[in-house]
Amino acid sequence: MEKDIKNIKNINNNTARFFQNRACPYFPCHGNLNPDELNCLFCYCPLYTLGPKCGGKLKYTAKGIKSCEDCDFPHRRENYGKIMARFPELSALARENQSDIDHIKSKYRLDENGRYYIYSGQKKLRIGYTTGTCAALAAAGAARLLLTGHIPESVSIRTPGGLWAEMTPRECYLINNNNINHITARCSIEKDGGDDPDVTTGHWITADVRKTDDINNINNNNILIDGGEGVGRVTKPGLDQPVGAAAINHVPRQMIRDAVERERAMAGYTGGLAVMISVPDGAELAKKTFNPTLGIKGGISILGTTGIVEPMSERAMLDAIGLEIHQAAVMGARDLIFTPGAYGAAFINNNNNIKIPRGTPVVKCANFIGDALDMAIPEGFENILFIGHIGKLIKLAGGIMNTHSRAADCRRELFCAHAAINGADENLCRDLMNAATTEACVDLLDNASLRGPVLDSLFNAIQDYLDRRVNNNINIKTGAVLFSNAHGYLGRTKKAREILLDWERNQKAYAI
Repeated sequence: MEKDIKNIKNINNNTARFFQNRACPYFPCHGNLNPDELNCLFCYCPLYTLGPKCGGKLKYTAKGIKSCEDCDFPHRRENYGKIMARFPELSALARENQSDIDHIKSKYRLDENGRYYIYSGQKKLRIGYTTGTCAALAAAGAARLLLTGHIPESVSIRTPGGLWAEMTPRECYLINNNNINHITARCSIEKDGGDDPDVTTGHWITADVRKTDDINNINNNNILIDGGEGVGRVTKPGLDQPVGAAAINHVPRQMIRDAVERERAMAGYTGGLAVMISVPDGAELAKKTFNPTLGIKGGISILGTTGIVEPMSERAMLDAIGLEIHQAAVMGARDLIFTPGAYGAAFINNNNNIKIPRGTPVVKCANFIGDALDMAIPEGFENILFIGHIGKLIKLAGGIMNTHSRAADCRRELFCAHAAINGADENLCRDLMNAATTEACVDLLDNASLRGPVLDSLFNAIQDYLDRRVNNNINIKTGAVLFSNAHGYLGRTKKAREILLDWERNQKAYAI
């Protein structure tokens, strides 16, 4: 009778802001609260998905699972308003997650073992992960061991490409160094290239993480990242990282920083951390890469823009490009944009100076410039514009229509030749031949006040070879727009300029 009376009293006190279910077998689920004040409205806390930013009293298990068993934040009557005030964050997160899910479902499938794969024709190909992803996973595992004392059974991160990568460490242990204040945690992840292996597949990427008070860099969240054994050092200007720095590119650095920051927040640690990435046999592996030529000495580079390695044979890739081109034509498009990859796509999205017609299809053609153009010609396109990084498209000035480094690489020679015919002296020509990258070549031309005439000469050569590829067909106009990461927009060929002016003149252009 007494229990029934309490239940009736409880029902009468329920409001939109406060609710109790005393009939629940777990009531009261938090014994430290006065049962009369325990709010059951948020039985399942809506802030759980915010991870360590939820504001409650949380902890993480050895498997990295968030536990709220000691938290009574959502059950306190006075916290209703605080929880509701954060629903815009939850809505934004839901929209972002749904966008990622839609993108992933459109590109990848999941097998019975939880691995992502794609189809190339009728062949099932498993995707892999970049050295940057593996380095970030290793850093997360080492940080968790250092800050919690738990050896992780697995570690996971969200890649820039949207996929969650989860791997089991090959090793994870503490290095005492005979000093309790300088304990280092080490974790190694085996590089998995999927069904598109490279020279690093099967080799270990290792991260050492230790606490430190020697750094004070707010921009980097007091997380210092460097390269150790087997990670190359930059010795020439023009690369992603400055001279003297470890060859860990900016995207992997951010991935490592985000992964370590997540572990640090989960552990409730606020001090500085130093991360050292190493590849035990990286020096030997580097001999099989272009690093020695680029001026990266002593090891491999830690790379990756999406964190994902998508396997695809050359024929399958060409078939996929051809299908995209055909689909665009079937939909009635007469204008077409090709870009070699992610850099070109990002440039289009972020550069308001390049205006293209609404709905113009953009096809990633990878290194297959000539093949893509060949497939587009019979589809009836009238304007075909290539937009790409100078490191790729500069090769067109030499008639090279497959821009993969395995096919040909005469970038420095092209810069040197066109600089020479525009008045460059012998010293500049030698410097151009010794430059590590096309970015560095542009810097050298700037120093000699020759950028304008040399790039104009190169653009004319690019236009000439594009015209030859379409057999000087008067019904097809094709050109190229080039940019660099350091210098931004660099220029365009003659017919690229005509295409862009036609689009603006017809008043159908807009900035993406």
